[in-house]
Amino acid sequence: GAAVWGVGNPHGLDHTLTAGLVSGLGRQLPGSCRPIRNVIQTTAANAHQAGGVLLNSQAQVVGMIAASPDARGCPLGFAVPMETVQGLIEQIMLFGRTMRPTLGITYAPPQVLRQAGASGVLVLEVPAGSPAAAAGLRPTHRDIFGDIILGDVIVGMENRVVRDVPDLITILDDRRAGDRAKLDIVRDGKATSLTVV
Repeated sequence: GAAVWGVGNPHGLDHTLTAGLVSGLGRQLPGSCRPIRNVIQTTAANAHQAGGVLLNSQAQVVGMIAASPDARGCPLGFAVPMETVQGLIEQIMLFGRTMRPTLGITYAPPQVLRQAGASGVLVLEVPAGSPAAAAGLRPTHRDIFGDIILGDVIVGMENRVVRDVPDLITILDDRRAGDRAKLDIVRDGKATSLTVV
């Protein structure tokens, strides 16, 4: 319920200031490739102010206003926390683009493992040249008789449990591109580990 202010440029109206409250923390918004986590929900911002800043009562920038996925007259706005934005700014300054860690895999829909009473991330495809291929992850494939042979199931990374894709994404988002990481997998019913970069 903290007071916050949104400063943006809705409809080309420079330096527009709106006031409101923080109405939720830790929200999640869909992103173009992966969800945006730990988003601030606020009544002080709206989708028309996307790219503007969210200020606290000490005039400190606490977030960057984000476009809502469903802005149909909804009085709620969202802002990406400054800690997240700062890391992305540093990457853009260094590399000219964001550099997010990735395994480069295609994974099965979560219901596939749930129906089997298992958890983790089932690897469907491992493209050549990907970090997953370099680490030796095995994809799901068909044998010479046409039977489906399940690929590796990722069940942990860096001593953290991976129950599903959001868990894996959260762990990846806490790392930097190029970091070495221990990947815990189940292969052919047996637990093993690989190192991925």
